[in-house]
Amino acid sequence: NYKITVKGKGNFSLLDIKSPKFDESFEQYDPEITETKTSKTFDYMLIPKQAGQYTIPAYAFSYFDLNTKTFKTMSTKEHQIMVNVDPNSTEKQSSTHSSNTNTNKPSQIDAFYSGASKNNFSFFGSSLHFSLLIVPLFIFGFFLWFLFRYKKERLNHLNFKQKGASKIATLRLKRAKKLIDKQASTAEIYEEIFDAIHHYLEDKLILSREFLSKEKIHQLLTEKQVNSTIIDRLENVIEQTQMARFAGISHQPADLYEGARNIISELDQSL
Repeated sequence: NYKITVKGKGNFSLLDIKSPKFDESFEQYDPEITETKTSKTFDYMLIPKQAGQYTIPAYAFSYFDLNTKTFKTMSTKEHQIMVNVDPNSTEKQSSTHSSNTNTNKPSQIDAFYSGASKNNFSFFGSSLHFSLLIVPLFIFGFFLWFLFRYKKERLNHLNFKQKGASKIATLRLKRAKKLIDKQASTAEIYEEIFDAIHHYLEDKLILSREFLSKEKIHQLLTEKQVNSTIIDRLENVIEQTQMARFAGISHQPADLYEGARNIISELDQSL
């Protein structure tokens, strides 16, 4: 790598330099720039294409000196390097590249060749290649397994709710019966009867309460071939409960309780 570091005081974020010109036998890449409060470094990666002796030219940097109010120029020394043939390469190259003379002893580095490497690494057929093929398949397989397990557990949960729907409804109705026996507030009794019916329908029909409308209940029960008389009686019990809760129309709590208990029992036998 060839580094140029500028040190001093000033706004280094605005500092930019002209890229040095290297021999055409080098592949030159854009510099990696690092900056601190007192310096800025431009790090150029150079890759020689062939063996030979090369001269890295001197680099001049001009700046304005605030103390003397004049422009000044600083220069680096030129450097010579010797690029040797890669000893592990099967290719033999000769170079007659001419360069400027310098009293400094040239540095020596090994040349890089495109299409040949010391390890002759090949991606296709390598363990990395097979790993990149197998890992996505493994992830996809795990996703399918997870999806299958989730659906199975979801189905088991829904089946459990369906089977236990009548038991939950019976417990709620028992609470309503206790409230009737204690002659509690009719609002509490109607609330328990209403919840018993709706929770039963939610679990038995696998339907969320927000979608549990009169029309939807009628449609689903008809599709399940429930007797129309039972459906009408269910709708009548629900309507009476709603009127008692919201419209203040008085009904005998015991009659509503018996109606709800009988209709849930008949529905459970039909479904």
